[in-house]
Parts: sequence; structure tokens; C-alpha cells
Amino acid sequence: MLWLVVVQWLHVLLGILWFGSTLYINLVFIPAVLPLSREKQQEIAARISPMTTRVLRPTAFLVVALGFMRGTLLGPLHSIQDVVGTRYGITWLVALAGALVLEGFIEGLFDPAVRRLNTAKADAEYAAALRRVQVFSVFELMGFFAIFTCMILLRFSL
Repeated sequence: MLWLVVVQWLHVLLGILWFGSTLYINLVFIPAVLPLSREKQQEIAARISPMTTRVLRPTAFLVVALGFMRGTLLGPLHSIQDVVGTRYGITWLVALAGALVLEGFIEGLFDPAVRRLNTAKADAEYAAALRRVQVFSVFELMGFFAIFTCMILLRFSL
């Protein structure tokens, strides 16, 4: 029982850090930095991007790993039939797949787009990279919304 509480607590806390950081970056940080010059934006991003990656990469991994543990080792899913044969199992599987896809999207597309944004030399190149990052941000938030919805459904065993 103690392990269940610890794993659940860490899963929720780290999930809040991961999703909350994304919300903060998209709703507060980016709008506050956009009016600045390209050079100033890149200077700020050069300081924040590496730290964000250093914190959120392991956070994302732990959220997924703890969610897996919470559903299987410490939860109700002990067989393939439990996963594919119950509403809870299917919702859990959708959440797991969504988190893995989201993490792959962030690592494979979003982070490289941010790096290109941070290294763009010309204003036109920067503007194109910025549009791409803004579109990717919307996809990232939609992914988090879907996963968060699954977490709420799981809480009510749906």
C-alpha cells in the first residue's frame, strides 16, 4: 500500500511538472518574450532551453515509467486480457500510447525545431522556425489534453 501511495504521488507530482511547464512556457513565457528582438529572444532561449531539457526529459521518462508501474505492478492490470478486455485497461493503454507518442514527438520534432529557432541567423529563417514551433506547441498541448483526459477517466475507473 505504501508503494502505491509513493508511486501515485510521484506520478502526479511529476506529471504536474511536465504538463505545467508546458502550459507555462506556452501561455506565459513565449508571449512575454515574443515582443523582444530576435537576438534577445535567442539569448534568453539559449539560457532556458538546455535547463528545460535537463529537467523535463527525465521528468517525462519518470512520469511514463511510474504510470506504467501504477497500472500494472501496483494496479489492476496483470495480464493482456486486463489491458484489452476492460475499459480501464483500454483507457490506460491509450494514455500510455499517447504519452509515448507525445514524448517521441517532443524528442523527434519539437526539440529540433526549437534548436533551429535558437540558431537561426536571418530574420526570415527565424520567422519560419517560429511559426513551426508555434504549430508544434499546439500539437503538444493537444497531446497533453488527451493524456490528462485519460488520467481523469482512469481515476473514475472508466
